[in-house]
Amino acid sequence: MKSFKKSINVWNKKTLVQIGLDLAYYFVLILLIFGLLSSISVFLKSVQYVSPALTEFYNTAQGGITDELMQSSIMEELYAQKSVFYWLFAKIIIAFLIFVLLAIAANAFFKGIIWSIVLKKKFSRKFVKKYFKLMYAWLFPCFLVYVAAVQLKPIVLGMLLGIIVILFALHFSLMLNCSFDERKKTFFLIRRTLRIGINVKKLIIPYLLIIIISYILVFISLLVGILIRQPYLLAFIAFLLCSAWARQYICLVIKNEA
Repeated sequence: MKSFKKSINVWNKKTLVQIGLDLAYYFVLILLIFGLLSSISVFLKSVQYVSPALTEFYNTAQGGITDELMQSSIMEELYAQKSVFYWLFAKIIIAFLIFVLLAIAANAFFKGIIWSIVLKKKFSRKFVKKYFKLMYAWLFPCFLVYVAAVQLKPIVLGMLLGIIVILFALHFSLMLNCSFDERKKTFFLIRRTLRIGINVKKLIIPYLLIIIISYILVFISLLVGILIRQPYLLAFIAFLLCSAWARQYICLVIKNEA
């Protein structure tokens, strides 16, 4: 409870800076998502032009053409159209990977500044370099595991494993940030985080407090927001406040009690 009381008393101007950085991060993330969806939309429109041509050429080729020259010409065109189709599909994959890398970079930049404030560390060049490296070494593999998990059949199993991977990543990411030290090597930090994160017994009560308090604040914000016709805006503001408080609280728990 000492950590809980102390987390309430640490609210200051720096906490407002954290909330502002959180807001900026989500704004950039929305822009990245919009860019990804726009790129996919352009690629899909191109596919709409390629698909009918593929179907037409395939049906013609299957129609039993006796002219070898014409048959050869049609098959060459068919392969050319297929290559265009595969390249468009590859562009979608590339666009998605670029989105993931940029999203991790945005996370590393904004969250790096936030955690430097929480941990009371200088946001130096060494801090930035190590934090970026750590985020890519941690979040990108988590993303790949998530993609592999949701591909499993049946769909319910894939969704369940996907949720577990997300919870796993959130929990250990929090531990990773709370125990971050730019002087340590990347994989040492990951190993230490896994060791700390496994001991979840001491974090059950803090997690429950965070969930309950966040739920109450967001619920109240929704009710008040309905009266002023801005329910989602107030709920989002409540979420940002809860996020800022939860970071402080968990870090204090790990430092003083874990």
